Amino acid sequence: MTLRRLFRFWLLVLIVLSVAAVSIATIRLWILMFAGPVLVASWYVTESHRGFHLPRLMVNLGALSALAFVISSAFSNPDIGRAMELLGIFVLVILILRQFQVRTLREDAQQLILSSILVISAMIQSDRFLFGIVLLAWVVVLDLRHHALPGLRGRGEVQDRPTSRSRLLGSS
Repeated sequence: MTLRRLFRFWLLVLIVLSVAAVSIATIRLWILMFAGPVLVASWYVTESHRGFHLPRLMVNLGALSALAFVISSAFSNPDIGRAMELLGIFVLVILILRQFQVRTLREDAQQLILSSILVISAMIQSDRFLFGIVLLAWVVVLDLRHHALPGLRGRGEVQDRPTSRSRLLGSS
């Protein structure tokens, strides 16, 4: 398994845990029931040998649709207590759309930041013990991913493909 695939797998685990955190915090388990399988299917669809990716235009249209939904929902029920819930729904839709997009390291870093925003918005809303367990699992996976991947690369257990710059410089 290449380093990029291993990184994206752990990123997917972090995203699914952040979705679980939001669904627990908002007491809407349908979020996890819908988004969980879609995110896992995105791994199969985009990371397979003949990966399918949404065009950038479709991702942008989906993001604009999500923004329009959040704005219309905020105007239809202008309760300040729903602000974090609407932020969570918007970030969740963006995360799902980004899973089906052609991804580079920049998009992977953005997904990691969006996952953190999703967990923070859930943290503001929740006072449940189950949320604390999911938050602990999210932090542990984040820490494991942070500490394990460079160690695997140093021992040679995970091979990363050389970039075009390293090919030009003659190093591997």
